[in-house]
Amino acid sequence: MTYLKKELDAQALAAIRVNLSTRDQKLSPEPVCDWCGEAEPVVVYASKRMANGRFQQCWRWIACPRCERMIERENWDALRRRVTARFKKFYGAKLENRFGQGAISDDLIQDSVKVSLDAFFEYGIQATQDPGGTNAAH
Repeated sequence: MTYLKKELDAQALAAIRVNLSTRDQKLSPEPVCDWCGEAEPVVVYASKRMANGRFQQCWRWIACPRCERMIERENWDALRRRVTARFKKFYGAKLENRFGQGAISDDLIQDSVKVSLDAFFEYGIQATQDPGGTNAAH
């Protein structure tokens, strides 16, 4: 199964930066992969539902080259492991310090990754390859 996506160009990245600049809390001031947190995302995937819960098509999940390959190959176990490991490495200490409740449990991290993937499976827009070679929604 292929998901509808488009490449991130300079204009799209600039729009993401503007959006990030309006947020009080963010994990990074620059656009990063929504899956693993790596810098320099290259694509954005389409969704049937916005992050705020409103049902409206939008471009929602940005991905780095490595996560994009895993998504395109439907290598969900590898993506789950990568996201879990990156979450622990990059965000665990920040979240621990923010909430002051000690280390975040592995169960909570794994549940969070599962919720993210489940949202992608449910709301990601499937695409087909048209004869012109571009992704088209169906």
